[in-house]
Formats: sequence, structure tokens, C-alpha cells
Amino acid sequence: MPDRIYRLFLFTLVFAPLSFGARAEWSFLIVATCTFSGFLLFLSYCRKQQENVWYQIPGLLPLMLFLCWIMIQIIPLPVFLVETISPATVKLHQETIGIVEPIEWLSLSMNKRSTLLEFFRYTTYAVFYILTVQLLIHKDYLKKTVQYIVVLSSGMAVLAILQYFLSADRIYWFRSVPENATPFGPYIYHNHYAGFMEMVFPLSLVLFIHTRPIVVYGSFRRRAFEFLNNPMTNTHLLIGLSTIIIGASIFLSYSRGGIISLCISLCFLAGMLAFQNRKKENYFLFPAIMILILFTVGWFGWDFIFERFEKIRNADGLIHDARLLLWADIMGMIRDFPITGTGFGTFIDIYPGYRSVPENLIFEHAHNDYLELFTNGGLIGAGLIFWFMTSVFGKTISVFRIRRDSYSIILSIGCMTGIISILLHSVTDFNLQNGANGLYFFFLFGLLVSATHTRLRSRNEQTYLIKQKKPLGKWVPTVTVLLLIVSLGFQAGCVAGKYYFSTIQNIYLDETVSEGELQRILPVAQKASLYDPLNAQYYLGIGNISYFLRNTHLAMENYKKAVFCNPAKGEYLQRLGIALSESGRAGDAEKLFQTGIIRDNNNPESYSQYALWLLSQNRADESVLFFQKAMELDLNKTNLLAVIDRMEKGGAEKSWMVKALPQQVESFLHFADYLKKKNGNSHLPQVYQTALRLLVKQKDGQQAWHFIALSNYVMANGQNDEALRIMSIARDRMPENPWIRIKSGDLYHQVGISYRAVEEYQKALSIDPNLVSARKKLSALESG
Repeated sequence: MPDRIYRLFLFTLVFAPLSFGARAEWSFLIVATCTFSGFLLFLSYCRKQQENVWYQIPGLLPLMLFLCWIMIQIIPLPVFLVETISPATVKLHQETIGIVEPIEWLSLSMNKRSTLLEFFRYTTYAVFYILTVQLLIHKDYLKKTVQYIVVLSSGMAVLAILQYFLSADRIYWFRSVPENATPFGPYIYHNHYAGFMEMVFPLSLVLFIHTRPIVVYGSFRRRAFEFLNNPMTNTHLLIGLSTIIIGASIFLSYSRGGIISLCISLCFLAGMLAFQNRKKENYFLFPAIMILILFTVGWFGWDFIFERFEKIRNADGLIHDARLLLWADIMGMIRDFPITGTGFGTFIDIYPGYRSVPENLIFEHAHNDYLELFTNGGLIGAGLIFWFMTSVFGKTISVFRIRRDSYSIILSIGCMTGIISILLHSVTDFNLQNGANGLYFFFLFGLLVSATHTRLRSRNEQTYLIKQKKPLGKWVPTVTVLLLIVSLGFQAGCVAGKYYFSTIQNIYLDETVSEGELQRILPVAQKASLYDPLNAQYYLGIGNISYFLRNTHLAMENYKKAVFCNPAKGEYLQRLGIALSESGRAGDAEKLFQTGIIRDNNNPESYSQYALWLLSQNRADESVLFFQKAMELDLNKTNLLAVIDRMEKGGAEKSWMVKALPQQVESFLHFADYLKKKNGNSHLPQVYQTALRLLVKQKDGQQAWHFIALSNYVMANGQNDEALRIMSIARDRMPENPWIRIKSGDLYHQVGISYRAVEEYQKALSIDPNLVSARKKLSALESG
């Protein structure tokens, strides 16, 4: 039986990182199934044994309390109780779902589905930690596990390096990744790959040091001969090669946080080795392996790594990173929810109400595991995790001090180093939110307990851990079975719901969608919500479909369900506001629109939706500011034209639209393109004149195409001198822009000043010799 459990345990360790980091719901579902199944088999094995085989587990009490705290965040509580411990939670609910109906009970979590998924995730980690401690008291299992991890990580490193050079945009050469992803190895995010490898790299390094053949006599030639003929030499060199490849892959992942964390943690490892290992002949191994890693990285090239670190500073030499703005925003979240947090897994729902960074930067996590722990779990959740870690470290260090077995000592040091490395990296990233990395984090704690406590030479006792009387009453297997059933059922439902909804989620709903198509997709959305009943997105989909089917009652009910599941989502609030408005509750609708803006204050969609509603209420003057804000937040042409389309659908005149445009050059130029397509040429002179005035007045944020677009317009209207004046201003402000020079050359050529055209083309080529168009135009003039 133990061998069968151990094989399942090993499969989980191997599968988790290889399944794209167990990031997707389906992959983590398999990880959870294997973990709970292995634990149930172990409980069954324990009950069949006549003697106790259950050992004391360090940190178990705070870990169990931590899981209980996550469940408390989900359970509905009386409003007066929630208001006592988290007034901001009550306030948020009163400003959202409380507008529609009275609140008597509510949860601390702002998104019960996300928190429930996090509960199952952390429960899986806790069970795997327990299983690690119980299984690896066997010395053979302990040694095999470390060897398997070294083989796995070295294989992943080879795969990652080959994949990077042969197919950098695909994982395993076949799976495409999202547009903004930075894949490396089997991971979609290169920092998460680095995080995984920096946890396992110290294990490979200490195993390399431990397996060094001992040759301490004779001349150098004699010792070299004995070293090469030692049966352990091949293993030692193979592990050394694996260590070099793993270390080099961390550098080649270009993860700044991973590289810095690895280097700092290895200083700890070197200090511990120097303190514990009195044999001077072993001192050279650590620096030797590091030098070989650096040489290996140098063979691939250091330039890009240096460029990555240079990007930390801006043009003024100051440290500049969007994370700093993000962390400043997060402090506001912590101040509002200091004790209880907003619920595990809810960062992405709450953060939009606090964000000050641009909307085009997407933050699903805090890029700091400590801050995210505080925002999600508050002081209670963070305190329990801190208690767990200190409890494990305190228990293991007390035993570590008395150990004399070299393998136990060096493996314990490796585990501590891996944990320290990922804790350092967690300051700048969210590695512990990744399924596989979170699993390995708790596994390393279990391995640390096993490394310090497992007896490798004693025949009587397997471990220093204390045997406990069987605490395995019926409630432990029963609870485990219930957790397994509920976890698998809920997560399988999430996967099924996602599958059904994926078949319709790309259908853009508007007045052009036929009633027959709406009737077809409505049952699909309802089936998705049946499988995943806490997913607010599905209720929003049902509500939108019902809205276009003119079933106001059904739309209202599903919008309310969406807000109930996630009251912090601005989009859900505003859709409910639309339904309330059409049912005659304009005052409540406006409150929801305004709260929607507050909860998503950097999203252009929130402002344009409210502005469109104001327009429908004959409050056009008030809507101008909100349309303008919607465009100012994102001056990208796609967003600007989308807002303009909204204004047109709301019945706004083109002359009125001009008033709503932000006082930025590009907004007027994009609007000019819109007018050309809509045959609004009568307004073009005013729009271009305003753009030109702004271009002359504003000197910041100008781009070459601004000048080129304006010069094209005035040139088409026969204003040659004005076009030349515009390009003269452009050359003064951007003298080293080759496209400005080419356009100037074109204008001079059109007005017959050929020598100036030649000068401009020559200048463009001096700036960029590879400009084929400039070379062709210059050759044509010179030959003519």
C-alpha cells in the first residue's frame, strides 16, 4: 500500500509543473484529485495497521485555523457582526446590492466563488504537506523524492532552453499562449518558471555537493585517478551538469526577481555550508558550480539580461516600475479592510476601485504575495500563515542543531534555501498564486520537516517526530471524503460551465443579433450557470441575452444575481442600473451607475456607460464630462471611436460631439477620420483647425503622425505654405525623426523645391540608412 501511495504522490509532484504550472482549472483539478486520493489511501493504510504510523505534524494547528478562516469568509454572517469587524464590507454591499433589496446576511468575501476555489487550493496544499511529512519519514522515499525532483527540474530546464531558441511563442511547441504572455518552459509566465526553479535548484546543488567522492590521500595525480574510478563519480558529475543547466535556465528566463532572489538565497546557502561543513576540500565546489553557471549563461549572451535590469530605471536614472504605483494603491485596500481582508481570490475584483495605474496595464494579482495575503485575508489570514511558517521553522531548527548525519544536514539547508528564495521573490511577484509553485512551496516545508527528522541509520526509529495515538477517528476520513467530493464536484462544475460558456462568449450582443440566435444561446448560458452557480459572469450573460429579448424581469433577476455574487464589479452594477432605469427606478439606477464608476475608476467603459445613460435621460450637458473622461483615460483610436459610436447611438449631433472631445491632438485627428467615414465633411475644417492649434500649443506627447496627418489635410486643400509650416515645426521639435524628414522631402518635391527635397531625403538616410523608401525617392530625384 505505501508504494502505491508514494507513486501517486510522485505523479502529483511531476504533473503539477508540467501541466503549464497547474494554472488552469482542469490541471489543478487533477492535482487536487491525486492529492486527496493519496491521502485517503494513506488513512486507509493507517487504520489497517496495528501499531501507530501517524506522526506529529509541525504547524498543523495554524494551518487548520487558516483553512477555517477562509471558510468563515464565505459563510453568511449577520450584518451587525460584519459591520463590527469590517465596516467597509458592509458599506460596499449597501452601495451595491443594498440599493436593490435589504441586506440581513452577508459574507466577508466579495466573491464567494473565488474564495471557495482558494479554499480548495489551500486545502490541497495542506493535505499535500501532511502527506509529505507522513510519507518521507521513510529514508528510501526521502532520497528517491529528491532524486526525482532533480531529474524533473533538469529535464524542464533543457526543455525550456530548447523551446526558447526554437519556438519561444509556444509551449511544448504546440500550445499557443495569450498575446501578453512571456512563456518559458511549461510556464506561461517566465517569472513563475524562475520561481519554481529557484525552489528546486538548491536541492540539486546540495545533492551535487553531498555526492562528491571522498578522495583524501596521495598526490594530485593519484587523487585524480581515484576520483575518476570512484563508482559515485558519474552520479556526481551528472548531478553537477543538471545543476548547471537548472541555474542557467533561471538566468535565461530573464526574470529579474528570480535572479536576484536566487543570488541572495545562495549567499545564505554558502554561509550555512561554511558553518556546517568543516572539510576544506569541499569549499571549492560551491563557487565552482556558480562560475560554470555564469559561463554557461555567457555562452548564450548577457546582453538581454543587462537590458532587463536597465529597464528598472527611467531616463532620469530613477527607479521606475508600475509595481510601485500598484503597491501604493494596495495600501488603500489594506486600510479599508485591515482585519478581515476582502476574501481570498478577490484581488482582481476589488483592485479596480483603487487603481491609479493606466487601464492598459492589467493586474490580476498584487505582484507581491505579502500584500495580496493582507488584502485577501487581512491581519487574521496573514497572522495565521506567519504562525504556520514560524512554527515549522522553530520545530525543525531545534532538531537540525542536533543532527550529525551529513545528508540530513545538507538537505535541510537546501530546503531552507529554496524556501528563502521564493519568499524573497514573493516581494516582487505572485509566485504563490500559481498552482504548481504554491504546491511546491508547501512541499518544501514538508521536505524540510522530513529532512531534519528522518533517521537514516537507526534501525529502531524512523524519525525524530513523535508518534501519536491514532487521531484517525471516523471524522477524519469522513471529512476528507466530503472535501474530496465537494472539491471535485465544484471544480468539475467550474470546468463544465467554462466549456459551455466558451461556445457563446465571443458572440457580440447588440440589436443586430436575431431573436432566433438569442433564443438558441440563452439555454447554453443557463446551463453554464447551472454547473457553476456562483459565477457572476454567467448571470451577466443570461441577463444581457434576456435584455435583448426584451424580457426585463428575467434580465433584472440575473443582473441581481451577478451583483450578489460579485458586488464590486462595476460592469455588473451598471447593467443592473440599466434594468432598474427601464423599470422606472431612475434614482436607484443612477446610484448604481455612480458606484460602478467608483468601483472601476480607470475603466473608460464605466464612464461612457454612465454618460450614455445621462444622454438617454435628456441630461446631455452633464454627460459631456463623462464622455470626455472616457476618452481621456485611453486615447487609443479603438477606444475613442467606440465612445463616439456610443454618442451617435445616443442621438448626439456631430457638432455636440466636438465639445466632448478631450483637448488632445490625437482625439481630434481620430474624430476627423470618423467624420470622413460618416460624410461629416462640413465639420472637418473646425476639427483640423482645433487639432492644429493644440499641436502648436502643446509640446508634450507629440508624435510624428500628428504632423503628417495635419500636413496631408492642408495640402489636400491647396494650402501648400501651411503644410510646409507644419512640417517646419515638426523638424524643430523632432529633428532626428526620419519619417518627418521623408514627409518634408515629399512636400518640397510636390511644390517644386527639389534641392530641399534632396536635403531632407539625405537627412532621413543619415538618421536611418535602412530606409528603402527614402533611398528610392532620392535616387529618382538625382537621376531626374
